[in-house]
Formats: sequence, structure tokens, C-alpha cells
Amino acid sequence: IAASLLSFLLYPFLAQAVASQLDAVALSVIKGDVSQYMQNFFNFNSLLFSFFVSQTYASLYQQQ
Repeated sequence: IAASLLSFLLYPFLAQAVASQLDAVALSVIKGDVSQYMQNFFNFNSLLFSFFVSQTYASLYQQQ
């Protein structure tokens, strides 16, 4: 619960810090091709989820 609360509080500041580091070219690419950006975002999240699931499955399988 503490990690969730901490991440909830820190996310806006971290997002602003990352956004302030992007130059005009990067922002125009993101704005110009939002559909590809969202597709990459969803692909990354699904890959991350599958990694966590496989690690959880492996650790639970080793406990048998």
C-alpha cells in the first residue's frame, strides 16, 4: 500500500520532469502519430505484464 501511495504522489512530478526534457522534435513526433505511440505503449505494457506473469509462475512452480 505504501508503494502505491508513493507512486501515486510521485507520478505527476516524474511525468512533468520527463516532459520538460523532451525537445520540440520529440513532441511533434508524439503529437503527429498518436496512434502509433499508443500502440507502442500497449505493446510495452503487455510485454511487461507477460514478463511479470512468467516470473510469478516460475517462482510459484519452484515452491512445489
